[in-house]
Amino acid sequence: MRSKKLVHKLTPLAEFNDLFLALIPIFIVSLVLHLALHSHKAENASLLITIPFFLFAIIFWLIYHYFEFKQRLEKHRTGLISLAKTNQWKLQTNISYEQLPQELNNASIFIVANRDAKLVTYLQTPSWNYIDLSYCIYRETKYGEYKAADVYCSVIVAKLPRILPNIFFDSKKQKDGQKYKSTFIKSQRHSLEGDFDNYFETYFAEGYTIDSMSFITPDVMLALENAADYDIEIIGDHLLMYGPVYVDPNKIAEDADKLKAIIKTLSVTAKSYDDTRLPGNVGFQTVSSQGLQLKRKSNIAWVAIIFIVVYAVVRALLSLHSS
Repeated sequence: MRSKKLVHKLTPLAEFNDLFLALIPIFIVSLVLHLALHSHKAENASLLITIPFFLFAIIFWLIYHYFEFKQRLEKHRTGLISLAKTNQWKLQTNISYEQLPQELNNASIFIVANRDAKLVTYLQTPSWNYIDLSYCIYRETKYGEYKAADVYCSVIVAKLPRILPNIFFDSKKQKDGQKYKSTFIKSQRHSLEGDFDNYFETYFAEGYTIDSMSFITPDVMLALENAADYDIEIIGDHLLMYGPVYVDPNKIAEDADKLKAIIKTLSVTAKSYDDTRLPGNVGFQTVSSQGLQLKRKSNIAWVAIIFIVVYAVVRALLSLHSS
């Protein structure tokens, strides 16, 4: 049986908006059919009963969905407490964003989780750590923006034997597709052999394609495929898997085994890797600054393009007016 996920919880306003918009077409079609099939006034009076039931259904669903999500969230939390207690692992809850664990430094998850991000739980084990994050999604309206959803995601992270070039494997199994596609510079995306591209879109740091391919071997790719439900990142001396929050905490331990399998193969293939851009034997421990971080798209370029286009249009209009 598949473990239930805690992906996101819409705010009551957003849920009412989404549910109302979804039910309006059904209501209109039902209304039209009713009017077409029944012409007597007495029968049309039943519409006065239909409308309250329509609104009641929306309100009932909002209340049910809110409390059902709260129950699943609480079940996940108590399960984590029990898991930590059984294995004598350290568990912290309601951590402030300022207490961000070192292993999340520069993590690409914050490209997505960039609004009101906070740490919910932090589980520490001898060989890997687990982190629950939450962040907010906002929707734009002509009157401004409003908070539409609280999103929950998880990170399973472990330390690598050494610092490696930044690599990102954007999972094609994630519900929202390749959410990092519009963030990383396209030239860093590369195709790998076999059917690996069916599982991930792969990004190598600029200028580090050959370097990265020297240790991302078929054995490593197979281990990565087994964890394809997650977005996976190699950054610095850490391997991180980004995914949903599962209600059943035992799923965390299962997926942590997948992470350890990736690290086991990487520990072999990356053992002899040398970044020859660095002097002496330094390249056997670390990489140059160019390889430490994938290049991300900047909005500055788009602002410049828009400014140039607007400037050109204004100049053209002024020229036409003066002539």
